[in-house]
Amino acid sequence: MDAEINKQMVKVSNYVGSMPSPTELREKDRFSDGADPLLIACALAYKHTVVTLESYVAVPTFKGVKIPNVCEHFGVRCVPPHQMLKELGASFGLLSKRAIVDPEPINLSEEEDVDGLNEVDENDW
Repeated sequence: MDAEINKQMVKVSNYVGSMPSPTELREKDRFSDGADPLLIACALAYKHTVVTLESYVAVPTFKGVKIPNVCEHFGVRCVPPHQMLKELGASFGLLSKRAIVDPEPINLSEEEDVDGLNEVDENDW
């Protein structure tokens, strides 16, 4: 951990420790003992985005310290995984059985009949 991350860890830890009720002390300790403060400190130090499945909680509860709430306090951008994938342009698709069984590239010349190449017969599976 470098000096900048260390400096930001102190800020994150101090903020979580000073959070108002109803966040219980044990929940603050649980948050501080995990990797979450380090994740937020790294994002804060190097202006990265935090990706988490946790949701922002408008009203603090006894259910723990939430990453998006701490990120918001420090102005760190925080998004769910599906948003990150969308922003990165990730796409997922199903491969045909032929692509799985025969990983060799398909050379499509004019002589070859390519009709039905992408069709999947339910009996193939």
